[in-house]
Amino acid sequence: AELRLPLHGLRAGRGLAMQARARPMVGPGHEKVAVTLLANGRTVGSWSLDEARATDLDCTIAADLLEPHGPLALEFRIDRPCAPRSIGLSADARTLGILLVSLTLRAVATQPLRQADE
Repeated sequence: AELRLPLHGLRAGRGLAMQARARPMVGPGHEKVAVTLLANGRTVGSWSLDEARATDLDCTIAADLLEPHGPLALEFRIDRPCAPRSIGLSADARTLGILLVSLTLRAVATQPLRQADE
């Protein structure tokens, strides 16, 4: 799933602290959900969720990934989403990964994102 959020008034050189809560689609035969978060196409966080409860997904998005007046694209990539019906939770046949309970962004001072080869 992808969210596109406008960034109004973000000062140059400031990054974002993201605080989110999400509940994974887990159950018998599907005990774990791997979540990777990309911000404007770059990986900024990854989590392995194995409990059917709301869990904190917190990370920092470096300033060099942001355009002060451009949108922020947050993409949640889910490894092996499943349908509640396939794990006996309900009759819902939609393929689901996480229920995003809340998401908060706040401006913070950050260090530049390092390249993988550094």
